[in-house]
Amino acid sequence: MQLVFIASILVGMTTPPSEQSASDQALIPAVWCVFGGLVLLSVRTLFIGVYLAPGTVIVRSWLWTYRMALDGDTVFGLEAWNDWLLSRGEPVGNAQMITVTGTSSRSFPATGVRRSRAVAQRDLLNAYAALEDATEATARDWARGAAWRIQRDQSKLRQAERQRRGGRHSDRSGTS
Repeated sequence: MQLVFIASILVGMTTPPSEQSASDQALIPAVWCVFGGLVLLSVRTLFIGVYLAPGTVIVRSWLWTYRMALDGDTVFGLEAWNDWLLSRGEPVGNAQMITVTGTSSRSFPATGVRRSRAVAQRDLLNAYAALEDATEATARDWARGAAWRIQRDQSKLRQAERQRRGGRHSDRSGTS
């Protein structure tokens, strides 16, 4: 939709009508500035999201980039998405956003997604934060979800093995 809007502005600016008033001609530089801003924001949308780097989580929003060093106190959580511009500060129940607590607490509205996706992101970020020997390759694998899925599947296999042996968590009713 943004591309259609940008294209229509561009076509309108490159083929102006033959007769324009002086006030219309005075607005041409302002319209070009708005056009340039829309192009820059459209390009920025390609990079919005949460990125992993060794020892760091990077959150990119529309206008800002936040870098958070991971330490032993960093914990990622969820809260209902809210934004002062779009929802007037009221939480939206069907969307969640990532929050981080640790050395500083903060929420990131740019990470707002549906609840199931937000839970998966939170779990991945908490598991990544617990890693002690992250490298570029490790960060790339975790960002793709491959390493996290392997760890989750191994955890499920260990839990199934414990249940099979009659060990801990073998009976969910609490009478093991």
